[in-house]
Amino acid sequence: MKRILILTLFCFFVYSAFAQTIVWKQVASLPVGYNGGEAVSLNNEIYFVAGRTKTSKSASFYKLNPKINQWEKLADVPKPTTNFALAVVNEKIYAIGGDLFQDANREYNPRTNSWKLLKPMPTPRQHINCGVYENKIYIAGGLTSWKNITKKHEVFNTATNTWSEKAAIPYLVQNATVVTVDSLIYVIGGAVGGNPNWDNYAEVYEGELITNDSKGK
Repeated sequence: MKRILILTLFCFFVYSAFAQTIVWKQVASLPVGYNGGEAVSLNNEIYFVAGRTKTSKSASFYKLNPKINQWEKLADVPKPTTNFALAVVNEKIYAIGGDLFQDANREYNPRTNSWKLLKPMPTPRQHINCGVYENKIYIAGGLTSWKNITKKHEVFNTATNTWSEKAAIPYLVQNATVVTVDSLIYVIGGAVGGNPNWDNYAEVYEGELITNDSKGK
């Protein structure tokens, strides 16, 4: 009986030692409240494109250093917007598209704290997300107007500053989650239909990036 009790206590303490507990704590607040922004991590720091305040779009761009718990204001974002795609490729940050149906393709260099505009996205749109594979950014779907959604799947090659078009995604969708795993791209959920009759979408599609070369319709 004693052996069973000791073994039970030992198992309890082992379980307790390895159990993971998430403890939330508040860290440094932003200088101003924002909504509709996007964030990415780079070199163990968080870069945040502000989106908009209560009254207007914001060009503000910040970096959080978690080690010292401090925000730093960086160079303003050109053509400020919301509902855009944000990605990191080869130590640089890219903010593409956004309200109101922009084609802007913005590149940020942390070394120089500067933005520049690159070749515009062929299909202006908003409510988009993106995946990254090697040197390329993959953008699928999105709103081209308040009543029109696209199946277009366009790819930006950061090494050559060029765009190409791949096979269209199977359904009209905006605000879908787009993510890459190795050479596969996944388009997850999103909204379908025109304004104001948007419905949520539950399906998930997978595509092969290396062989996905057909033109979208």
